[in-house]
Amino acid sequence: MSGEIRPVSRIEQRIKEAEKLGFKKFFYPSFNESSINKKSFSNIELAAVAKIEDVFQLLFG
Repeated sequence: MSGEIRPVSRIEQRIKEAEKLGFKKFFYPSFNESSINKKSFSNIELAAVAKIEDVFQLLFG
């Protein structure tokens, strides 16, 4: 219960779905960093996070 973000399967499919729904920012587990082709996503900002604290830091500064 340390706030760790776990890996996600089919991450690119999930990003495409979020992009289609109009999301502007997408936080994903840093474990999935190597499996994402960031060049294929131009309408959504991608941010890798390892812990839930990282998400709050990126959202609220």
